[in-house]
Amino acid sequence: MHYIRDLHEALNEMATLDRRQAEIVELRYFGGLSENEVATVKKLSRSRSAVKSRPPSSGWDTV
Repeated sequence: MHYIRDLHEALNEMATLDRRQAEIVELRYFGGLSENEVATVKKLSRSRSAVKSRPPSSGWDTV
C-alpha cells in the first residue's frame, strides 16, 4: 500500500506550495464535496472554485 503513502506525501508537498489548493483537493476528492460545495466551504465565488483553481499538471497528480 505504498501508493497511499505516496499520495499523502504528494498532498503534503502540494500544501507547502499552495495550502488553499491542497485544501480544495482534499475537500473535493476525499471529502466528496461538489465544486459548488467546495466554493461555499472555502468562501470562494464559483469562478474561483475547484474548476478555476486547478493547478497545471505538474506531476503531483500522477502518483
